[in-house]
Amino acid sequence: MLVYIIMLIISIICTYFYTKVNNKIGKIALQIFAILPFIIVSAIRYDIGTDYFYRYVPNYNTFAQGGVEKSLEPLFVLLIRACILISKDPTVLFVVTSIIINTLIMITIFRYSKDPVISVLIYFVGSFYFQSMNIVRQFIGMAILLIGYRIVLLDSKKKYIYLACILVATLFHTMCLVFAVALFLDKKVIRFKHLLIIILLILILGGFLGDLVELVINNTPLNNITNINKYIKYFKTAGDLHLSAIIVEAGVYAFIYYMYKLGKESNKEVSKETIFFVNMQTIAVICTIMNVHFELFFRATLLFSIFQVLSIPYFWYMNRDKKIRIGKYAISTSVLTIIIICLLTSRLIYSNVIKQIEEVVPYKTIFEIDK
Repeated sequence: MLVYIIMLIISIICTYFYTKVNNKIGKIALQIFAILPFIIVSAIRYDIGTDYFYRYVPNYNTFAQGGVEKSLEPLFVLLIRACILISKDPTVLFVVTSIIINTLIMITIFRYSKDPVISVLIYFVGSFYFQSMNIVRQFIGMAILLIGYRIVLLDSKKKYIYLACILVATLFHTMCLVFAVALFLDKKVIRFKHLLIIILLILILGGFLGDLVELVINNTPLNNITNINKYIKYFKTAGDLHLSAIIVEAGVYAFIYYMYKLGKESNKEVSKETIFFVNMQTIAVICTIMNVHFELFFRATLLFSIFQVLSIPYFWYMNRDKKIRIGKYAISTSVLTIIIICLLTSRLIYSNVIKQIEEVVPYKTIFEIDK
């Protein structure tokens, strides 16, 4: 973990000074220096991430040898073919994808975050960085969805331009199509009581969704699309409600929903962005609960939970001068934010370090392996 910790420290230091510098050239330079550690560590990795040798290296070698892989989305195939023009060594693919993912996410943070330092920290301790080294295709799509999210907040006609972002993201990973629901999540906050009703329905009826999906796919032209048809098997695989996932996602939801209510009671503006961020975490909780039936919904959760890199600092900033009372004690919203960051960190340690989910430790580079 030492490499990752050093990477994070360097990035946070550069991000901090970025927030203090007013010179345009200085800001650009500090942005680059903040992004580079994330890119370099990811780009030169070797056998890091479950899908490194299970998926991406074999697929790359197949294309390099003149073969095809039908289960890959069109734009990712195009990306592989472009990388092969540079070299037949799969390392090129990991360099290019690391640049795309981390640059898009970090630019989004610098452009839209209310506190870029907190956002960079959450990108790491929220395990998003580690997941980006495993489910590479989906994270390219997620980075595209993230950087363009403000289009959804435009007026009702212009926001459908975002469909282009969703289409591009889907052509990298089919799961991103699910994010089309976000087009309808900027008008009204999904209330807590409605979330409870949805959760109850999921627990009772959610298991029938797999049969419905299979029926629709098998009896429509969707059956001929490999990248959609392949998802039938996921709906036949039993799910599992991971305790660590529900504790963290529910904890973040409680934080965001409470901070939203606190801001509303203080007559703070309830903007479309405020509503959007609350609903992103609400859907993340719903997908997490849905995972009790189908493991596939872990992937869907990420599409919405990635917005934590923006929403957590957003709601902290909204209520940064407030204190909340718990019994006899008054706790600042900054302390509450630190508690949430610690909760995310505890999951990272438990899942990625102790249980070695994502297979990101111990870290190895291409320079350490005799290939």
